[in-house]
Amino acid sequence: MYTFLKEISSNGNMNTVGVIFPAYPIFLCTNPELLKLILTPLLENQKAGKYPNDYSIHDLGSSYPNATGHSDGSDEKMPLEECGNMLIMSLAYVQKSGDTDFLNDHYSLLKQWTSYLVEDSLYPANQISTDDFAGPLANQTNLALKGIIGIQAMAVIANQTGHTADAADYSRIAKGYITQWQDLAIAKGANPPRTTLSYGDTASHGLLYNLFADARLGLNFVPQSVYQMQSDFYPTVANKYGVPLDTRHTYTK
Repeated sequence: MYTFLKEISSNGNMNTVGVIFPAYPIFLCTNPELLKLILTPLLENQKAGKYPNDYSIHDLGSSYPNATGHSDGSDEKMPLEECGNMLIMSLAYVQKSGDTDFLNDHYSLLKQWTSYLVEDSLYPANQISTDDFAGPLANQTNLALKGIIGIQAMAVIANQTGHTADAADYSRIAKGYITQWQDLAIAKGANPPRTTLSYGDTASHGLLYNLFADARLGLNFVPQSVYQMQSDFYPTVANKYGVPLDTRHTYTK
C-alpha cells in the first residue's frame, strides 16, 4: 500500500519530497504509518534503479496522478534539499514508530544520499532549495544546515541499525561541519549577530528554519547559542506581517 500527494498551486507534481517535508509532523502526530506509506514509493523507485542520479529524486512524477518517476533524471533538481529531507523524515518516522526494519530495508540508499551530503553540504553548490521561487544561490546558510543535520541524522540511523563504524564516521563529520558552519554562516560583527543568507554576505539575513529538524529529532546537535542568537535577532527585522524570508524579498513563509 502507498500514499500519494499532489503538489497544488504549482505544477501538480506527485509526492514532491520538499512538499512532504513541511507536512510530515502532521503525519507523525496523526498516524506515523502515513509517513512510511508516502516515503516508500520514493525509496522503492530509486532502489529499483529507475532514477540515474546519486542524490534523492525531487518527486515521483511531474503530473498527478502519474507516478512514473524520472528515469531520465529530468526532475527539478534540489539535490541537497531532498537528500536532507529524506534522511530526516526517515529517522523521524522510526523514532515515532520503532520500525527499524524500515531503516534496514533502505540503508544502502540512505547511505548513498549521505555520501552526497558529505560532499556538498558544507559548501553547497549553486542550486535551489525548497524556496525555489527565490532562485538558485551558492553557499546558502540555511540549506547547508539542513545537509549537515541530515548527516547527523544518518549517524543516528547507522547506530540504530548496528552500523557502528558508519555512525562514528558520520557523527565525526557532522560535528566538524557544524563547527565550520558557524564560522562561515554567522555575521559575528553585526548588531545583533545573526546568520547570513549566504556565506560572506554580511549585509544579508534569512529565516534559519532548518533548525526545526534538529529540534524535532531531539538531536541536540546545533549549539543552543545559535537558537538564542536567531531569537534575539528576528524581532529587530520583523515587519507588520512577520520576519521576511530573507533579504532578497519582503515576503515570508
